[in-house]
Amino acid sequence: MPSFQVVIGDVLRSAVYCQAYNQVSVNTRDWQVTQIVGTSTLWSTDITIGLDQSFASLMKPMLSAFSTYYGVQLYKRTPVGAAPRPDGTHANAGPGTASGNNLPTQTCGLISLYSMVLGPSGQGRFYMPFPAVSHSETNATPTASYLNLLAALGYFLSTPETYVNAGVSITLTPCLYQPGGAPPREIEEYIARDAWATQRRRGSYGKGNKVPF
Repeated sequence: MPSFQVVIGDVLRSAVYCQAYNQVSVNTRDWQVTQIVGTSTLWSTDITIGLDQSFASLMKPMLSAFSTYYGVQLYKRTPVGAAPRPDGTHANAGPGTASGNNLPTQTCGLISLYSMVLGPSGQGRFYMPFPAVSHSETNATPTASYLNLLAALGYFLSTPETYVNAGVSITLTPCLYQPGGAPPREIEEYIARDAWATQRRRGSYGKGNKVPF
């Protein structure tokens, strides 16, 4: 995959892909590079590898064994000039580890994400795809064990993360970013919702799609 140079202040977008049957989910989140230590030149590959490891470890336990975590693409949201092609990796691709069949593929766990700004422009969501029947109670709500896993993912999506490789460290701060000059809004809180949500396009009647890389 192509790589691009990264500097402090850049805003990057991760796109995470999972698959169940003919449906592919994509979840995007934005991150601002707030610290780089140990080098004057950093390339996107170092970040992509770290994010892939984090998302794989957090998401696979929430994916049915009949679903697959595929990998991460990384986009530069604040380029000078034309935007570079995205970086990407599927080094940690593999099946989910939750037992049992899938719930209907449009079913999702839901994490709400909040900055300090009130209103829709200050918040976001993450729709966790393809849960297993073993993660649903008889009253059709997520189990306590699933909510604990969802909360761990919510913490990751709302807390600065530092990756270290070969003496170089980089800190990524989760944020909400809108092109046009407004500064990124740091995500500071999350709620792991205790009810199932839906993404209609991931359902059996949704158009089938493929992983793009």
